[in-house]
Amino acid sequence: MILTFLYCEGPHDMAFLAKLIKGLNITNHEINTVSDLPDAIKNIVTGAIGKLDNESIRIDKPLRVFFPNKVFALNNDQFVCVFSTGGKDSLQAAMENIRTSKLLIGRQKRTGIETIRHAFILDADYKLLEDGKANPQGGITNTLANLSTQIKTIVDDFTDFTNHASWQETSYGKIGNFIFTDTTKQEGTLEDLLDLFIKPSDLQAPSETFRDEVIAFDASRGAKTKDKTKQQKIVLTLMTQAFHPGCSLAVGLSENKVIDTALINAHNISTEFREFLSV
Repeated sequence: MILTFLYCEGPHDMAFLAKLIKGLNITNHEINTVSDLPDAIKNIVTGAIGKLDNESIRIDKPLRVFFPNKVFALNNDQFVCVFSTGGKDSLQAAMENIRTSKLLIGRQKRTGIETIRHAFILDADYKLLEDGKANPQGGITNTLANLSTQIKTIVDDFTDFTNHASWQETSYGKIGNFIFTDTTKQEGTLEDLLDLFIKPSDLQAPSETFRDEVIAFDASRGAKTKDKTKQQKIVLTLMTQAFHPGCSLAVGLSENKVIDTALINAHNISTEFREFLSV
């Protein structure tokens, strides 16, 4: 068995990854209940739940333990667990899972796991903030450097990432990264990709008009202008309301009304992600 953990930033990133994985035609099915998980994954999940302090759980926040939000059974006895971390600065649960799952390495006869892999699916973000100042978290170079620093707090034989999509062998299994950028490959976010896949083109103009009204409203009350990514989310979330009233952007991305799956499958992001998973 090959067990791969994918750590992404939030619910809409996870929804896009699920759509991407399904479009590759490499999955047998999605596993929706803990009881249907392979024993090795089930033990990790139940062990994490046992560590929860009920008094400190926030209902409105992601769990700070490893609990996969989606699990896919792939061809050739592979399983992919997708976990929403809550952002680039909230990777504690992912790091703890890297530490914990190391115990499975070298115990193939008992667990059935031949290979363990951990990959971080993040946005590069932008090099400058809205006020024009340098963003210490933005751009592909900063993103890779900051991610590498966090991983090295757990994995002592890890060396810094230097590429937007890569794997390296460590004593904790394979550690990888897949960073979303715009066409420059130097900065950008998942939303820059989503802009290429919008399906209801007749809804784009009115959604952008409303976005502009929000920007004007912020200016009129002296509020900080929303950054580019938040503005893109306004447009995509508005389109979601046309088909799924009251639902989140994650729902819009999960279904097929807002984002054109055929365009995703034809884009090089699909080819690149397939190659990434197949390493």
